[in-house]
Amino acid sequence: MTHILNHNYLLYSIIFISIAILVWFIYFKYNSINDNKNMGLSESVQNSRYGFSDIDRIPSPDQNMIPCPLEPGDGEIPLETLLQVIYSYNILEIILFIILLFIIFNKYIYKININIITKFLYKYMPNKFTQWIKNIQIIV
Repeated sequence: MTHILNHNYLLYSIIFISIAILVWFIYFKYNSINDNKNMGLSESVQNSRYGFSDIDRIPSPDQNMIPCPLEPGDGEIPLETLLQVIYSYNILEIILFIILLFIIFNKYIYKININIITKFLYKYMPNKFTQWIKNIQIIV
């Protein structure tokens, strides 16, 4: 029986402590919200780190500032960079397509090139070398 009572006391103490922490959190959160509501606009500006009384002084940007892409710092607009990358990918895609066509039709291109070269050589080469070229064509 004492074991059950100790267990209940432990459970009650945990519940009591958690309720006390919850009440404490709600109380301080409510007070901080009311303090912010009661503070006027002029007080919040004066308490801000940007609330300077000297209107001629321009504060320098802090480390959280996001620079404008149109400022002359890096010299490039992100859209321009994206368009350049897309253009280069299109050029590479066209080159890849031409290489693929060349691989597919390599046999026909090879025969056509050999025919053009042999016609050109037969036209301007002496007759003693033409037999040698015919032997090469037979091998191929």
